[in-house]
Amino acid sequence: MALEMIKKFLCMVMGRTAAVMVAVTFGIVFGYGRDVRATNVEIVAMVDGEPITSYELGQRVKLLKALMSMHGEKINEEELRHNTLMEMVGDRLKIAEARKYNVTADKDDMNDAKKRMERYIGLEEGRLKEFITELGIEEKVVDDEVRADVIWMKFVFSVLRGYINVSDSEVNLFVDNLKNEPHFEYNLVPMLLKAGEYGDVASDVRNIDDCAEFKKFAKSRGMSGSGEAINIRDDQMEAGMKDKISKTAVNSSINVRSKSTGNETVFFVCGKEPYSVDINDEKRAALKETLYRSKLDAFANKYLDKIQKTAVIELKM
Repeated sequence: MALEMIKKFLCMVMGRTAAVMVAVTFGIVFGYGRDVRATNVEIVAMVDGEPITSYELGQRVKLLKALMSMHGEKINEEELRHNTLMEMVGDRLKIAEARKYNVTADKDDMNDAKKRMERYIGLEEGRLKEFITELGIEEKVVDDEVRADVIWMKFVFSVLRGYINVSDSEVNLFVDNLKNEPHFEYNLVPMLLKAGEYGDVASDVRNIDDCAEFKKFAKSRGMSGSGEAINIRDDQMEAGMKDKISKTAVNSSINVRSKSTGNETVFFVCGKEPYSVDINDEKRAALKETLYRSKLDAFANKYLDKIQKTAVIELKM
C-alpha cells in the first residue's frame, strides 16, 4: 500500500472534459457497503456510477489522522479530507482498469502488503487489525486501500511495463548529465527513533546548530547507533534521501522516515565535500534501471490521468 501518510500520487484535475462532472448536492445511502439508492447516509462522490460514502471517507480520514499524529505531522482537516477523497476516487478507477486485464490481488498479495504496512507504522507483525480496531476503524477500510495499491502496482509492472524502453542513447545522456552535476560526500550524524517519536524531540532538534552538541543529544535520546558520524556520497543515497540531504544546510538537520519500517532518523549535516563521479558498468546498469523505473512511473501517471479524463466523476462535497 502506498501509505505515505498523505499520498501525493493522485491529483484530480476537475472540469477538463465534459465527462468529469462536479456536483454540489448530497445523495442518500443506506450504509457502508450496502445498496446506496434508498438510504440516509451521505454520498460524497460517484465514480462511474459507484458511490463513495461519507462513512467510508470518514474512516479513511481517521486512519490517516492517526498515522500523521504518530509522526508529529500538522493536520489541515479540510485539505486532508479533500485529498483523501481524491485518493479514494483514484482507487476505484485503478481497480476498474486493472479488472479489464484480469489483474487482481490474491490473499498472499494482501498479507504481504499488510506486513509492510505494519512495519511502516512500527507495529509487531500481526497487530494491524488490533491497531485499527482500537482506532474505531473497520478492517474493510484498510483492505480496500491495500487492495487498490497492490492491484495497481501489479497492473503497472505486468501490463504497462511493455510500453517502456530505455535506449543506450538515453542512458548515455543520463550519464553525461550526472557527471556534469555537482556531487558531494556528506558527513552525517544520525539519531535513530522509533515510529512516532520524532514529535517528542522535534523542538529540541531544531534548536541545535552544532555537530558536537547534536552527537551528545542523539546518543542520549536515540536508539543504539545514534550519534556516530558516517560519511556517505550522494550517489549512494536513494533519490528521495539525496534530495532531502542536498537541501539541508551544514550544521542543521533533516528528519527522514523509513517507508518499510516507519522508524525515523534525524540526520545532522556536519559537513560536505565535492567529489567526481566515476561510472563503471555496474553503476551504468543501475542507472539504466533507475531511468527505466522513472519512465514507467511517468507513463503510469499519464495513463491514470487519461482514465480520469474519461471517467464520469461526481463530487458531492
